[in-house]
Amino acid sequence: GPARSRGIAGISMSGTAVIRIAENHPGMYRAVGAYSGCADTASPQGQLALRSVAFFPGGADASNMYGPPGDPQWTAQDPVVNAYKLRNRTPALWISAATGLPGAHDTLSDRRIGGNVGALADQVAVGGVSEAVSRYCTQTLASRLAALRIPATVRFPAAGTHSWGYWQDQMHQSWPMFARALGA
Repeated sequence: GPARSRGIAGISMSGTAVIRIAENHPGMYRAVGAYSGCADTASPQGQLALRSVAFFPGGADASNMYGPPGDPQWTAQDPVVNAYKLRNRTPALWISAATGLPGAHDTLSDRRIGGNVGALADQVAVGGVSEAVSRYCTQTLASRLAALRIPATVRFPAAGTHSWGYWQDQMHQSWPMFARALGA
């Protein structure tokens, strides 16, 4: 149907999915936000990144997403490979990922940490690695969009881990883009 005032945004793995949904449904969304996603699923580096991010927090197997290494679904579902599908009816795009270095939300006094030393250590260690991986994938997507001349707002904060405080910051920063695209 015609593009109504629809927008979609996602964090982490859903940041990958929202790009694919927009690619698969041209014109359905007027605005798309992907915060700390990993859109590079086809390359060996992207697969290693996704396998690492899936495995380290809880021992998950990324083969459950698109099959074993070498399965054609890894390429078929890759938002970087399929970015050309955004050309004809390009939504307003916001993609972002930080460096993984500790930042303003990586403190004992942060409301999400609440003084919990273990939670802070996990957010800095696991969240740092996960965000660095997301940064790599997001840079790959940004380069592909630029090569295809598909406009996107790209943000690479100098500090920030793979955690809620930073995603909330990106949502607030991207809201004016969403509001304009949605006519809100």
